[in-house]
Amino acid sequence: MKVNPSFLIKILAPMQAVIPKRHVLPICECIKMDSTGFTGTNLEQTIHIPYKNLPEVCINFQEFMETLKTLGNQIVEMQVEKIPVAGEVNSDSEGNLSTCYTYKITFIAGEMTMTSFGENNSEFPSIPEFIPEFKTTIPDLTSFVPFASTDELKPAMNGIFVGKDICSTDAHRLKVELNQYHKEGNLDFLIPAKVVPKILNATRTIEVNSDCSRAKVHLDFGFFYTRLMCDKFPDYRNVLPEKTNTFVTINRNGIIKALEACLKYTNKTVPMVKFMLTEDKLSLFAEDMDYSKEFTTTVPCEWTGENGFLIGLNAKFLIQVLKDSKSPEVTLNLSTPNRAAWVDDNFIVMPIMIKETV
Repeated sequence: MKVNPSFLIKILAPMQAVIPKRHVLPICECIKMDSTGFTGTNLEQTIHIPYKNLPEVCINFQEFMETLKTLGNQIVEMQVEKIPVAGEVNSDSEGNLSTCYTYKITFIAGEMTMTSFGENNSEFPSIPEFIPEFKTTIPDLTSFVPFASTDELKPAMNGIFVGKDICSTDAHRLKVELNQYHKEGNLDFLIPAKVVPKILNATRTIEVNSDCSRAKVHLDFGFFYTRLMCDKFPDYRNVLPEKTNTFVTINRNGIIKALEACLKYTNKTVPMVKFMLTEDKLSLFAEDMDYSKEFTTTVPCEWTGENGFLIGLNAKFLIQVLKDSKSPEVTLNLSTPNRAAWVDDNFIVMPIMIKETV
C-alpha cells in the first residue's frame, strides 16, 4: 500500500500521549495496524485512528515515526511480508502447536529502501468494548492541570473533577469554575490530569459509560479512550469561603515581583508571607527564623474592609496562582485569617496559621 509520511506523522502525533518508550509488556511499545486503522495503548489509555487498507502488523512506534520522518514528503510504498521462523513454534492454551512467524516491513521511496520487523497482531492487548451512556462537550482543561496533585498518596487529587463545576486541587490551592458546566444526565466524573495536556487541550466531545469508569474523547483524526478515576473527589465546596467585604485590588505583576522578593527570605519548608492591610497599601512581611533573616515591603493597592487585617499565605503557591491569572489587576477576597483566600473568582489559596503578629 502507498502512504504519505507527512500526513501519517500529523495524524499519529497524539499516539505519543499513550504509547510509552519502555513498558513491562513490550508489545505496548508498538502501534497496531489492521483493517480498522491504527491503535496504540498503555493498558490504561488507548488511541484509535481510523485508516483504510492497512496491513495487519504491529511495529515499534518510535521506530515507525523515525522512519516516517526520514522518508519526508514523498509517497512511500509499504510492504509487509509474513516469514515463518525456522525451528520455532507457538503453543496455545490447549497445547496446539502452530508455526511462528516474523513480519518483514519494507518502505520503498524512489531510490530509498528501508526495512524493519514487526510482531503478530494477536500479541497486541485486546481493547474492551466501549458502550456510551451520555455524550457532551467539555472545554480545554489544560489550565486546571497545575492545580492537581502529583502525590501518589492522594490519588483522588491526581484528577480533574467534571460535574456541575470543574475543579482541581492539591489541598493547598484550588482552581474552580462554578456552575459553568452543564451536561446531559447527572453523572460526575474524574479525569486523570496526566492525560489532559496532549488530549484535552482544546474543546472536545466526550462520551462516558454508565458507571463512569471509562470515557471516549473525540480527537481531530480519531478517538481517545481512558479509564476514569474511581476515587471520591474531596468536598471542595466545603472549603470555599463566603465572599466578604474585605477586597484588595492590586497590580498582578507588582504583587508577583514583591512575593518573589519575599520568597528569598522565607523558611524553605513553609514559605509563609504575612499580609497586612494598612491605609492605602498592602504590607508584606517574610522571615526565616532558622537563619535570622527577614524582609518587609509594601505594595500600593485599593482595598475595602477591616484596617489591620492580617493573614498568612504560602508565597510559592500564591505566585503560581497569580501567574495563572491573565488579568493585569487581581482581586483578593479575604474573610478571616483561618479561612482560604479567594484570588479573583476562580482560585483559592489555603491560609497558614500565624502564631504571632507582625
